[in-house]
Amino acid sequence: MVMSNAEQFAPEWLARRAEFTTSDGTTLAWWRSGSADPDITYVFSHGWTLDHRAWDDVVGRLTELEPYAAFVTYDHRGHGVSDRLVPGTGNLERLADDLAGLIETAVDGPVVLAGHSMGGMTLATLAERHPDLVAERVAAAAFVATSGGPFFPRLRRNPWFLEQVIPSYFEFAERSAGKPVSDRAAQLNARMVLFGRAPRRADIDRSIEQTKLAGPGVTVEFGLSMSRHMRLSALRPYADKPVAVIGGARDRLCPPRHSVALAGALPRASLTMLADAGHFLPYERSAEIAGRLCSIRRASAFGPAGGGR
Repeated sequence: MVMSNAEQFAPEWLARRAEFTTSDGTTLAWWRSGSADPDITYVFSHGWTLDHRAWDDVVGRLTELEPYAAFVTYDHRGHGVSDRLVPGTGNLERLADDLAGLIETAVDGPVVLAGHSMGGMTLATLAERHPDLVAERVAAAAFVATSGGPFFPRLRRNPWFLEQVIPSYFEFAERSAGKPVSDRAAQLNARMVLFGRAPRRADIDRSIEQTKLAGPGVTVEFGLSMSRHMRLSALRPYADKPVAVIGGARDRLCPPRHSVALAGALPRASLTMLADAGHFLPYERSAEIAGRLCSIRRASAFGPAGGGR
């Protein structure tokens, strides 16, 4: 069997991939590792144009910290090795339905959700569309370098900006992504957009490897969906749960004000702003994120790791 790029780069502890078919017939790739009989399962949702490997460092650390937990990562539709995007399905609503289906079909027991960037917006949309699932299955949640919206708050008042400028920008970005660029140009772009101070070359290279697998329509459709994202008021199903909101002080895509607003909308949220960090916190600050995930898990109704074993 020929392995995909994503599988070739997977760490040794990561389980072989499985497949899940969504309600609209799209096949998503997902991975499970950790305990075969877990007390709790961590489910990780990755960001725009990335894939499940964005969470590798965090899951690797949690594997040592949480011996009685399981860990699930997956590729969104149009990303990684999941099915390519069917036109018209690249939106946060569909991603939330996909995540709900994955939890209901492939995961038993309570879950801790962690979402980075677009993955965090997926968690917010999950609460809007599947509040009962969040109420009954989610023990705690982490919103990492993400937003409850809105983006472009002042410019949103201008219909021309929303209907013409934003779509044109994402269309240009997708066309540009399909053109050959030098390794140096790709690295410079990733360094400027995704990372904070003094990023590691290996992290930049890993992020570029993931973006190369993002399929047609991903930039435009999901970009437009995120530009309309306004769900601070939809977060109520998380209100009685321990929540970690984690932001990077140098994040250019989701500046600190987005993390502050998220934390302000959630009564049990703790806000952590990481100095000198940018947008790709799961690579830049994996230890801090793993630590915060353990903290909210311990603060949840499902108690300390190990369940007293």
